[in-house]
Amino acid sequence: MKKLARYSRLAEMAEIPAEVLFSVSRVEIVGGSKVRIENQRGIAHFERSQVIVIVPEGRLVIEGRALTIDWVDRPTMVITGQVNTLRFEGRPEA
Repeated sequence: MKKLARYSRLAEMAEIPAEVLFSVSRVEIVGGSKVRIENQRGIAHFERSQVIVIVPEGRLVIEGRALTIDWVDRPTMVITGQVNTLRFEGRPEA
């Protein structure tokens, strides 16, 4: 834990975002109509009412209506539509 705290302080001093240094996801919500996910690892499930995105920490479940995937590239995904619920499901502990 001390090592993680040390790296966190170093990242803060160097003004490097934690999601870059530690390979964690970053989720940005705009209004109730757009979700931008950085450091995503793919789509586990897609329906117009539910999208499940694989992220380093587990799965991000997005629920709503008329959901569409507007943009996907290696690190980033943008989902639009009427977003009602965001739920994070962590990986099971080993």
